[in-house]
Amino acid sequence: MSFAPRAASAVAIARPRPPVAPVRSAVLPLRSIYRNVPGGHWESPDGTRFVSGNDDKTVRVWDAGTGQQVGDPLTGHTAPVESVAYSPDGTRIVSGGWDKTLRLWPVYRDAVSALCAKLAANMSRQQWRDWVSTDIAYIEQCPGLRIPTD
Repeated sequence: MSFAPRAASAVAIARPRPPVAPVRSAVLPLRSIYRNVPGGHWESPDGTRFVSGNDDKTVRVWDAGTGQQVGDPLTGHTAPVESVAYSPDGTRIVSGGWDKTLRLWPVYRDAVSALCAKLAANMSRQQWRDWVSTDIAYIEQCPGLRIPTD
């Protein structure tokens, strides 16, 4: 499976020709060729992680250097997951399963990125003084989010 350049469609790898499916439709299975990881797999754009689709209906992210699982499995499919891919920018994973669904999953590099993606603003300077410390200079917690006025 692969994202199209603008991520408006996904391609499931099959022989002799890969069919193209809109992101909201069903997908064809993909067999893994990566070591002993069941289901489909795909490497992240930066090569540091790979994702696997699994017979236990989960999607798992793995550290390519250590082979260790990163975080908890992604759940939601109701049948084995056979096709997976990273978006070209590495911010999403698409998975396709025997339940005839495609699912899009956000990808966060760390807990701070995941938290900041869910917030609407940083703490105000007053909140910082009240909840963190009056002795520590204000630090913008999530760059790019607004800082409320006191």
